Amino acid sequence: MTDPIETSARTIGRRNLLRGSLAAAAIVPLSSTLAACATGGPAGGGDGGGGDEQTGEKSDTNPFGATAGAIDAVIFNGGYGIDYVEFAAKKVTENNADLKPEVKPSTQIAQELQPRFVGGNPPDLINNSGAGAIGFNTILDQLETLDDVFEANNYEGTKIADTLYPNVKEPGTYNDEFKAINYVMSLYGLWYSGSLFEENGWEPP
Repeated sequence: MTDPIETSARTIGRRNLLRGSLAAAAIVPLSSTLAACATGGPAGGGDGGGGDEQTGEKSDTNPFGATAGAIDAVIFNGGYGIDYVEFAAKKVTENNADLKPEVKPSTQIAQELQPRFVGGNPPDLINNSGAGAIGFNTILDQLETLDDVFEANNYEGTKIADTLYPNVKEPGTYNDEFKAINYVMSLYGLWYSGSLFEENGWEPP
């Protein structure tokens, strides 16, 4: 198999493509898992909704001003598992001793969380994936806009927006509002036998 994928920025070989996909799932920051709820959200302190948005003091280790207490995260437990969010939650607590992320796995996101959205008590953070995902149009008005996530610095001091590929906001933008972040970039390509093509004088399309 030959011919790596050509991109405008770099050449990606098959092995590096697969390795990069796995790494992307492992290093996502907690606040970027998928969608944050408007009544809690990255700036919300973990009451899980149902009240006015609470905002604490923003700092290098707490760029969204999350108030002390639990941060309720419900994560789809699919092919990537939930280890990457548990890792991020541990890092959050290491940098903010008064923040206590609680990561809960789920394989039935809509079934388990729809009643909470209806009741005005959604989690602070959800990974809305899998066959049982909630229809985004039904919860959009309860989701926080996430532009400030990209404007914040990561724990290494680099602006998050400067570490991402272009146009990553587009899939999660609804009605001109940025409401969701995809935490894994998928690339698709076709590999072929270079020797077979050369032997037959074929050119790839």
